[in-house]
Amino acid sequence: MTMKKMTLLLATLLAVLATTLTTPAQPVKGDYELTLAGSGSVVNDLKDNAFGLSGDLGLYLSDAIKISVEQGVAYSSMGDSAVGETGVGLTYNIQHKKLGALVPFLGGHAVALYGNTPLTWAAGPVGGLKFYVAKKAFLYGKVGYNFMLNGPKNDALNYGIGVGFNF
Repeated sequence: MTMKKMTLLLATLLAVLATTLTTPAQPVKGDYELTLAGSGSVVNDLKDNAFGLSGDLGLYLSDAIKISVEQGVAYSSMGDSAVGETGVGLTYNIQHKKLGALVPFLGGHAVALYGNTPLTWAAGPVGGLKFYVAKKAFLYGKVGYNFMLNGPKNDALNYGIGVGFNF
């Protein structure tokens, strides 16, 4: 690649990044949000893990507060089990104009874990960061912690990265 082409490519990438960082990234009251993610979980001092797919559908009750329903499926190395997860969540977007396309969020969720394991209930905090790549589309990463409310006391650190859409 010639120096001229390399300079043009770099200038284009910087222009796209600058445009993205200034994209208004604020959902409004009444918007819906759909997210899809690859997810993971680590328990028992990093000895056992799980991976899966998850998603949620939410409704913004205000410009910053979203209530959602969650669904996930995962495979776990603990006894080669398949696990489903259904729950509800409540998150708060920390919206600040100086952050541009970056929107941190905090919240919590309660879930029922089921599959070829006994029904287990869990709840805990969730937090993450959305990066809006367009007005109504974003990439995100999140981390949460599940405190098991019954059954085995395998509290779990959960994480996921994915894509989301406001509509």
